[in-house]
Amino acid sequence: MDSTEVEEDSTQPLLGRSSSGVSAKLNAYLYTGHFLARWGARMWEFAVGLYMISIWPNSLLFTAIYGVVESASVALFGPFIGRCIDRYSYIQVLRAWLLMQNLSFVVAGISVFLLLFYQSLKFTNFSAFIFLVILTNLTGAIAVLSSMAGIIMIERDWVVVISSGKSENVLTEMNSTIRRIDLICKLMAPVFTGFIISFISLKASTITLSLWNALSVSLQYWLLLSVYNGYQALSENSKRTSELVSDDTSETSLISKDKNDSLSSEAVPSSSENGYVRKGINFISKLICIDEWIVYLKQDVVLPGVALALLYFTVLSFGTLMTATLQWKGIPAYVIGIARGVSAVIGISATFLYPVLHSRISTLRTGLWSIWTQWCFLVVCVASIWVQSGHVSAWILMAGVAASRLGLWMFDLSVMQLMQDLVPESDRCVVGGVQSSLQSMLDLMNYIMGIIISNPQEFSKLVIISFSSVTLAAILLKSTRNKRCLPPHELKVCQDLILRWRQRAAAAAAAAALFVSLVMAPEAASSPHQISKSVCVMDASSLLGASLVEKLLNRGYTVHAAVQDQGTNLNVFKGLPNESRKLKVFQSDPFDYQSIMDAIKGCSGLFYTFQPPQEQTVYDEFMAEIEVRAAHNVLEACAQTETIEKVVFTSSITAVVWKENRKSGLELDERDWSDPSICRKFKLWHALAKTMAEKTAWALAMDRGINMVSVNAGLLLGPRSSLSDPYLKGAAEMYEDGVLVTVEGRALVDAHLSVFEGPATFGRYLCFNRVINRPDDALKLAQMLSPETPCASADHDLGIFTQRISNKKLNKLMVQYQTGFQKLEQ
Repeated sequence: MDSTEVEEDSTQPLLGRSSSGVSAKLNAYLYTGHFLARWGARMWEFAVGLYMISIWPNSLLFTAIYGVVESASVALFGPFIGRCIDRYSYIQVLRAWLLMQNLSFVVAGISVFLLLFYQSLKFTNFSAFIFLVILTNLTGAIAVLSSMAGIIMIERDWVVVISSGKSENVLTEMNSTIRRIDLICKLMAPVFTGFIISFISLKASTITLSLWNALSVSLQYWLLLSVYNGYQALSENSKRTSELVSDDTSETSLISKDKNDSLSSEAVPSSSENGYVRKGINFISKLICIDEWIVYLKQDVVLPGVALALLYFTVLSFGTLMTATLQWKGIPAYVIGIARGVSAVIGISATFLYPVLHSRISTLRTGLWSIWTQWCFLVVCVASIWVQSGHVSAWILMAGVAASRLGLWMFDLSVMQLMQDLVPESDRCVVGGVQSSLQSMLDLMNYIMGIIISNPQEFSKLVIISFSSVTLAAILLKSTRNKRCLPPHELKVCQDLILRWRQRAAAAAAAAALFVSLVMAPEAASSPHQISKSVCVMDASSLLGASLVEKLLNRGYTVHAAVQDQGTNLNVFKGLPNESRKLKVFQSDPFDYQSIMDAIKGCSGLFYTFQPPQEQTVYDEFMAEIEVRAAHNVLEACAQTETIEKVVFTSSITAVVWKENRKSGLELDERDWSDPSICRKFKLWHALAKTMAEKTAWALAMDRGINMVSVNAGLLLGPRSSLSDPYLKGAAEMYEDGVLVTVEGRALVDAHLSVFEGPATFGRYLCFNRVINRPDDALKLAQMLSPETPCASADHDLGIFTQRISNKKLNKLMVQYQTGFQKLEQ
């Protein structure tokens, strides 16, 4: 297909395009390959604690030592694994992962079999006994490291790449399915292994483990290779990553060469000694992955990541320490396996519940709800300490831990999706590796606790320490609400959670102010338009901006009119009332931070509407970046201005209507957001710019504590309206979807005034007073935008499209404003 065909294809109506792009067959291959890999890992994870306590009975020592080796390996090499995934192609990582994981599990299974078969070996040949124990620990650690590489690649990279350009629900569903598969393995593998151990023998379970990994590795590779070859995005992303790494390596080598040259030019007597010291420091920094940790700590999701890692500093899970303790208390292996399976069933139910909650509340709120749910169930585990009967105490402990999995796995999914949303693609695998390393560090501390408190009779001490760790994680996540870790698509939820509190507070403050004004100054209360506050309008040279300036002056405000070019736009304000006394004109460039600060200085409010720069009047793919930068600068300036009480941000209906599931028939309102990937796919640059700019403004407003409301306007009709308006890109599809709306200038100005002066306004307000869903309306609009349009009669055979967009929220607010704003019949 040549470039001409591509261009022609891009102009086709959106209705003819497929928005799926996700293959059910390839996804089935992905899930099956992941299942086979996780089954072997879950078999080993369950059985290794039983193996170790059987090799060295009546002590948690060997169990804890293995845990220390495994966790220390991941803690030390986790960032390195993440960096390797970034540096090598997907195929290379896939081969290394599957080969190392399955081969290591086979060798570990054989070594454990020998230890169990020759139980007298520790008395007859202690050296051989120690060798096999060390071999088991090392191969187990290598297998876990390899498994971690696969998890990072599949869960944190492949899933994101495959779902890229699709609806957010695709990523949520894939995350839930991947986690569900892992939990199914956690359910069935322990039950399967537990029955083999209980009704056959421990040795039979080691043979089963080795055979499973030896026989399934080829099928795993074929399935995942088919996924890689089937999804073009994976091969393209792998190639792009390799090129980026190659460029980064070349740049690093050049920098290093320049440093070495500069250092060699400094003729100092101890240069050789300094060189050795420098090499030693570089070696240590690479060994402990300093650069990778710095990348991780710079991420906005560092606090949720630490909170998740704290949940690994606990024995309140069906891990090796708790499994060994339960067996010491006399609980049969198959019962432990069933209990662990029940906990996995509850965890699986969490993967079904998570998408439902996520669609109604934010990812962060889902995480908060989840971790406190886990905390409540773990209170039962703490209570089991004071139960005298050992068996009853063990059953209560297992019940509390199993029930707590509901909150745990939803919390895990929440944190993972936060990282997928907020971590840049270039850092994704590195952050995943460091996160695994941090989790293993806490897990390592958990096993060190097991070594220090190795007597199973003192397990209650470990329970209390673990419960404290979960409590700290919950508190830490709660403090995250004040940090910048909210993905833009969650802003609609934050409006309902944070801004409603502001609504109540503002309403109370307004009532108090009204009471004071009536009691202390009744004569002033009788003149509602006597307003002495200063407000800023930016950009005041636009059609909306100039109308706002006039309206505000009429209402008694002192207005700072910020324009981009003071020399050419002063004529806009000629003849306005109170021009000389209350109108101040400022030259303000949205990309000049200081000019913004000068314009809003002393103002209590800001009306912000974006006006494209004169040199960039056409909306293209670069306009989104320009508008985002402008919004960021303006909101940041407001955050630094103490007098600003409220910001009214002008956005567009195009930031609402372009969704992948727009054909679902559901009514759209202020809670809906356009999907940036859809906007990019169909070159809807106006929609993309408005969506990204508004999301940026909301993120900054909530981070800085700015009281902001936004007005999402329909197509503004006025003297400058024409068919070239970028709003109209995709107008045919909006018309057929019942979401093509327009608004008159006076109505839009009144809407801005009402949301600004209303003490209890919050969030977004959709502003329009006409829906174009009839052939006659479409013809009138075309004639208004282009007078050359022939006055032919409308084709009534086309029918009437159902209105699918609502402005009830604004209509309710506008009831108190008698301004001619036409309330739509819903």
